[in-house]
Amino acid sequence: MIASVGISQVVMSGSEAPSTKMVEILVASMDIPSNAKIAADNIMLEKWPAGKTPDGAITDVAAIENKFAKQHIYAGEAILKQKVVDATERATVGIPPGHTVVTYSIGSDPGIANLIEPGDRINVIGFFEKSDIVPQTTHRDVFRNVMIFAVDGRTGRETDEKAKKGPVSSILLLIKQEDERVWNWAKKVGSLQLTLGNPNEPINPNAPNAAGQEFMKWLDDYAEERRLGQVETKPVEALVEKPGGEIIKMLTPKGYRLFRWNKSTQTMELIQEQTPNDAQIGAESAASDSKVVVPGENADIPQAGDVPQPDSGISGRANEAFQINRAR
Repeated sequence: MIASVGISQVVMSGSEAPSTKMVEILVASMDIPSNAKIAADNIMLEKWPAGKTPDGAITDVAAIENKFAKQHIYAGEAILKQKVVDATERATVGIPPGHTVVTYSIGSDPGIANLIEPGDRINVIGFFEKSDIVPQTTHRDVFRNVMIFAVDGRTGRETDEKAKKGPVSSILLLIKQEDERVWNWAKKVGSLQLTLGNPNEPINPNAPNAAGQEFMKWLDDYAEERRLGQVETKPVEALVEKPGGEIIKMLTPKGYRLFRWNKSTQTMELIQEQTPNDAQIGAESAASDSKVVVPGENADIPQAGDVPQPDSGISGRANEAFQINRAR
């Protein structure tokens, strides 16, 4: 670069000696677009009067190695330190207030990626499958007519076809900051593709992308429907135990058990277990041997006059059983 700039210096210096003190500064030999690289073919050394040299003028060619124009620099304009940036600062150059850039990575199918340049307009189409987040399997617009900010880190349009090196690997899209949530959700729940946009389609640069807001509303509405649906169908009844319920008595060889049927849990709950003492067991056995039916719990308890006496013809064993039953 230094040798090339030196030739320009010789051409511009001429044969006349300056009448005033002159200094050499770098100037643009042609228009340099914003974000374009400062190179030997677009700058030259030029002698300026020392008193008219602008502040920040670059005099050393080495100082502009790997530098990029921070703003548009016109032919003949001095290259100033405040008008150039290095590669690390370049990514944020030219991003309007309220905007941000997001990266679209090119996969195995480049689609239109090799046809677009920074400044072009594209649409982002999403393909989605029904899930807990997505209402239905479909495709729809995620963004319409958003601007390409950079292609493989290059923010200026490339006019020389030879300068384009191989297939494109990544694209930066310029979107409103409010649309960043749209982009993140679309990437998370779907697969995205690019289509060419219409440069004549009207857009509002100060408002979020209309297609993006519609997409986000689509997801938000579905999330709200699911939330309300879960609240309405929540099985609250299963969590509340109702008192009471049918009581069931189950006889066992040694007594009985009382169960209450719990309607809410649909289970049997043991509420009492009764095991008779030895006297009761003996009495029941005696009653069984004499074929005397022991009264049920709803039968009337025999009175004294109802119990047969020994001379009634009933055996003493049966009489004893009646006496025991009466005591019960």
